[in-house]
Amino acid sequence: MKLTELNIWLEDLRNLIIDLNISLNNAKYLIKEKGTPAEQKIKEHGFFKHHIYQLKFIMIIQLCKIFDNNSNQKINVHKLFNRLRNEGYDKELTEILANNSESFNGIKNKKEMIQIVNSLQDKILLKREFIENLIFLRNKVYAHKDKTDSYASLKWIDLEELIKLSSEIYNKIYGGIYKSHMYFEWTGDWNAKDIIQNLAWFRTLKLGDE
Repeated sequence: MKLTELNIWLEDLRNLIIDLNISLNNAKYLIKEKGTPAEQKIKEHGFFKHHIYQLKFIMIIQLCKIFDNNSNQKINVHKLFNRLRNEGYDKELTEILANNSESFNGIKNKKEMIQIVNSLQDKILLKREFIENLIFLRNKVYAHKDKTDSYASLKWIDLEELIKLSSEIYNKIYGGIYKSHMYFEWTGDWNAKDIIQNLAWFRTLKLGDE
């Protein structure tokens, strides 16, 4: 496997995880977090109620790209794990691993990479039922709207656990190579909370809501 190929895959995964955490944080705020009366009235608007549905839809679709062991999913982790186990590494990847010092608890060779991959694969297997439900929802409910009385269900906490596992996969591989860690939970300017608080401020000025 070439280092450039691995870097492209990791960049694609990073973008998916950022999107997932934006969706998760906004869903948490819209569903759970209590604000001022003005904020609560804005969150009750039909737009934001529908947005919660959209956020769950985004999470299901994006998580399937990561965990669905399907040849059509270019970023799925199973495909990457198989390549890291079974392919040879090019000179650039071999050298960057070999240059990781003993004082840094990172990945120093292919053997250690395989150990990390196998450990992550075991964690994915523990979430097998969640992932199967995820794929069912993507295929039968969100993608095609098939009529069925036996919809699988995924709670928000199930989605959150899969998002955390996605982040762990990225940080174990990328961090193990480059001595770096991404704090995906911080989503900054993409938070719906800031928008709603600004709208609430204008509502308070106009209608006197507190």
